[in-house]
Amino acid sequence: MNKQAPKITVLMSVYNGERYLRESVDSILNQTYTDFEFIIIDDGSTDNTLAIIEEYAAKDKRIISMKNNQRIHLTKSLNLGLKKARGVYIARQDADDISLPERLNIQIEYMEKNVEVGILGTSAEYIDGIGNPIQISLKQTNRNLIGWELLFHNPLIHSSVIFNCELVRSIGGYDEEFLRSQDYALWCRMLEIGKAANIPQQLVHLRQHDSNTTNSEKAELEVITIIKSQLSKVLPYHQPTILEEVAQALRYNTETPISSEAIECLSSLP
Repeated sequence: MNKQAPKITVLMSVYNGERYLRESVDSILNQTYTDFEFIIIDDGSTDNTLAIIEEYAAKDKRIISMKNNQRIHLTKSLNLGLKKARGVYIARQDADDISLPERLNIQIEYMEKNVEVGILGTSAEYIDGIGNPIQISLKQTNRNLIGWELLFHNPLIHSSVIFNCELVRSIGGYDEEFLRSQDYALWCRMLEIGKAANIPQQLVHLRQHDSNTTNSEKAELEVITIIKSQLSKVLPYHQPTILEEVAQALRYNTETPISSEAIECLSSLP
């Protein structure tokens, strides 16, 4: 007989992450809330990542080790984890980030009291490669404004969120068209059937280092694609060139002149 399903599945996918993996995994295992399973997917790593995961799995039965025979990247790996997950909620964490001990406890308490919320993020502190603080990221906590902000940027930190597992499964999981902005695309789709929220506490430390920089040209192209899709739902003009202008203006707050049609679109925003 299978043991009772846990309340939360913590989901992590890692590629060549041996440098910070132990500290990240320990931050989950040391949570004050303990009713969770911890799925860790090795995405075809060539370093000691898999050995570290298996070492932890042998010591703590809450850890479920999965291995991709070759690298398939984050989006597809997360979808594999979603299929395996038994938790009511999914808590995400990247393999170089750190969760503070009360994170899961605070988030599950909020979700249980606010059942209309499908996604819940937190504020965060950015740290450098050796753990020194860099800056604080305070996220928007007004639910209505979170929906507005999704029109032109991502107001939720992927490595801080907890979300309703069945809600995500009902819309097909992460969109595998997006390799880098899969979280932003998912939140936009989820908001059509549920609510998004942030709590003000800084419950995660986000690691900034050379190997995890995401501000690449391809990532920005994905973001613009998502913004255009969002705008097409609320603007009267659906011409691709106009939406591109408006998306660029909203994304970069550029002072470059835009067309009168694009200005009219912007003035039509609710």
